[in-house]
Amino acid sequence: MPAGYMSAHTAWIDYSVPNLAPPNPNLALVTNGPVATNAFSSAAGQIGDRPHQCKLTGSYILPWYDVEIAANVRAQSGIALTRNISTRPTVGGAFNVNVGSAGALRLDPVKTVDLRIGKLFRFGSRDLEGAIDLYNLANANTAWDARPGSGTLNFLQGGVIGGPVNVLPQFGSPAQVLAPRILRFTVALRF
Repeated sequence: MPAGYMSAHTAWIDYSVPNLAPPNPNLALVTNGPVATNAFSSAAGQIGDRPHQCKLTGSYILPWYDVEIAANVRAQSGIALTRNISTRPTVGGAFNVNVGSAGALRLDPVKTVDLRIGKLFRFGSRDLEGAIDLYNLANANTAWDARPGSGTLNFLQGGVIGGPVNVLPQFGSPAQVLAPRILRFTVALRF
């Protein structure tokens, strides 16, 4: 049964201003801290600072009937988030500027449990395996990433143009959510 725990800290220290046209020195404001979804990194939900990650995986073939049971447990810290605003310089265009401390908010931890049960049937030199996989057993809907901007976003109810509009505060609203519970049936023939 493999298990692992990782403690890490991914941080920006003395971040330098990227070479933009026109240049935006405001990008370097309040950047020292954890790698977070912020004014210049909208993909930190995938690569951002997650200081604690724990994974446990195991499988066992029962001594009767070639039945296999397996489980995968994952727990990891939520990502850091830095609030920003969009502003217009005197030259034109628009820039995002961090307005809070780097990583001032951290999303909820992500915790999942996946299960598998399988049965092996032998037919001479051929094997037939049937399995049932259950992903996200608790059906957690934890936000995996969130929007860092200020202001609001408008969403059409049901996607109907001209229909009712929902207004959602942008900062901290989910950008990605953990997939729902999934039940999968598989059959494999080995020859």
